[in-house]
Parts: sequence; C-alpha cells; structure tokens
Amino acid sequence: MHEIRMELGFGQRLPYLAAGCGLTALGIVSIVFDSTPTSLFPGVAMLVMFFVSARWGAVLTPYGLTAKGLTTRHFAWPEIAMVEVSRFLGTQTVRLTLANGKRTRLRAPVSGWGAQDAHFPMKAYTIWQWWAAGSGRVAQPDGPVPPLWQQPQAVPPQQQWPGGQGWPQAPAGQPPYGPPGP
Repeated sequence: MHEIRMELGFGQRLPYLAAGCGLTALGIVSIVFDSTPTSLFPGVAMLVMFFVSARWGAVLTPYGLTAKGLTTRHFAWPEIAMVEVSRFLGTQTVRLTLANGKRTRLRAPVSGWGAQDAHFPMKAYTIWQWWAAGSGRVAQPDGPVPPLWQQPQAVPPQQQWPGGQGWPQAPAGQPPYGPPGP
C-alpha cells in the first residue's frame, strides 16, 4: 500500500532531551544538597516528552490521513474540509478543518523555534495535494498551500533543496514526498 509517513526528526526532539537532562540534573543536585527538588518533576516530564514525541506524525494513504499525537486519529479525505498552514507562537503547523467544523493541528510536520524543518513547505504541500486528490478536488500542480495568515504563498516544486533539485528526499524505505502516485 502506498503511504507517506511524516514524523519529527531527532533534531526536532532534541530540545526536550536537553531540557530534560538539565532539569533532572538540577533536581538530583538539589536532593544531594538537602534542598527542595523543584526541577526534578519537570525534568522527568521533558525526558518522557522526548521519547513520546518519537511517534508523533502524520501518515498519508490513498484513503485518508492518520494523525499521531498523544492519541491516534484517522480521517478519511472527504471528512477534511480544508488543509492549511497556520502559525502559532512562531511555529508553523498543518491545521485540518473537518467537515463538522472542528479544527485539529498535526503534531508533524512542524517547523519553528528549536524545531526547524527545512522540508516543511514541501511536506505541507504534499498533505494538501493528497487531500485535494483524495477528496475529489482538483489539485493545482504548482499551486500554493492556502496559509492561514496573509496572502497565499507559492511553494514552487522545483525549488532547490539540500537533497537536490525538486522534492526533498524522503527517508529510506518510503516513497518520495509529492503528489499521490498512480
């Protein structure tokens, strides 16, 4: 079955690890010196977030999208009314508006302070193309992902990426990013 998986990279999860190790170390030092270990619980919570966030992501299939966060939710393409890029506190995420009016943000792909993803525009564009194809809307091959803010910004498919010309390279063992194939 043809599917595309988009997950947080190790570098995007690294701030959780760094903060967790630092806060946990401060908590342990506080215990050693008979002080209140106020940073121990937040440190352990950040370490848990580092490991839990490894499964966050989105899986695109010809039938719909699976959003993985703390819970896993499945959406058929016709259930999704709109796919758009939104900004919240300087972080870009993909937001789904469902046919019933509810909105949900995907945990991955994401790009922002401390969690930069150079391929975010192409990943968002890929989600938008799969939604347009799966829901019966006509995808514009060179069209933009409709953003939530300002005017639509075009995402040229032939932009130069670190992996070379065209679409960014997907992880080994999965199809490349881009429109759904035949």
